[in-house]
Amino acid sequence: PLLLLFWHLYLAERRRKWLAFSVAFGALQVLCGAPEINALNMLLLLGWTLCFPYDMPRMRRCLQWGALNAFILGISMIQLLPTVEMVRQSSRGAGMEYWEFTSNSLRLKRLPELVAPNFFGYIDQLPFQTYYWAYILRDGDDYSYIVNIYFGATALIFGLFGGLDPRRDSRLTRPVRHMLLFIFAAAVLLSLGRFLPGFALLYRLPLMTLFRYPIKFMIAGLLPLALLVGHAAEMIFDETRERAVFRRVLSACAIAAALFAASFTAFPAFADAFERFFFWHSADAVMAQGLQQAFTHVAAVLMLAALFVVMMRH
Repeated sequence: PLLLLFWHLYLAERRRKWLAFSVAFGALQVLCGAPEINALNMLLLLGWTLCFPYDMPRMRRCLQWGALNAFILGISMIQLLPTVEMVRQSSRGAGMEYWEFTSNSLRLKRLPELVAPNFFGYIDQLPFQTYYWAYILRDGDDYSYIVNIYFGATALIFGLFGGLDPRRDSRLTRPVRHMLLFIFAAAVLLSLGRFLPGFALLYRLPLMTLFRYPIKFMIAGLLPLALLVGHAAEMIFDETRERAVFRRVLSACAIAAALFAASFTAFPAFADAFERFFFWHSADAVMAQGLQQAFTHVAAVLMLAALFVVMMRH
């Protein structure tokens, strides 16, 4: 966020001190981060550079972005050069097989965890096979690199509402909002890895085999979703008309979540069919209680959020 902030200030005001701050935070990110994370963040920065309506030709913005990368990499060479030499002499320097490259891909059956906390179970309690009831779904992965992908239903609804906002006159312009929503959607899709049709084509790209764990793509969606949530909150809290539309959407989602949670608890046959579909076996007491708590949590949070919006003064 600091890198994006100072780069935005530099393009808006064209003051060298903001460029210096951008280079400094970019170099710090390289020195302490993973290379794929740095690449994802710089691509986000490029998208912002092209989509935000700065008073500067797009070609010049791209050149400025390229210069920023050159400055960051130049300062970071004190660490990058030894790292390159080390990688060349390591097993990773020879690249990875496809099965290793795509290990820890996000399973489609794990997507409900975006809104339901601990949908796959708990990783901080023993015995592990009991409390992490999705253990059987590992498919050869020794462990899940990112053990929880929970964003929350409220944040996702706010983010989608902000990204699909058709207005032009706002702090985040419509092209920027669409770009942020696209990045979030792409992050979720690419995190599917080997479960995404055509993902094998990425394996053939140069230098791509130096990276692994497609689930890391989820990290690219964090900042875009946060910005969209902020835009939606500002829009809903300031404008009565937008609040009325959002109130109906949020209330409908809250009612649907409450009905689902009640059905899961009241109808054992429905719960058993659901558990067999997602986890290939019926639930024991620990799993049944954990899933009931997760779905009740979703319904309760959505109902509280809807109640808050409904009770707001006009």
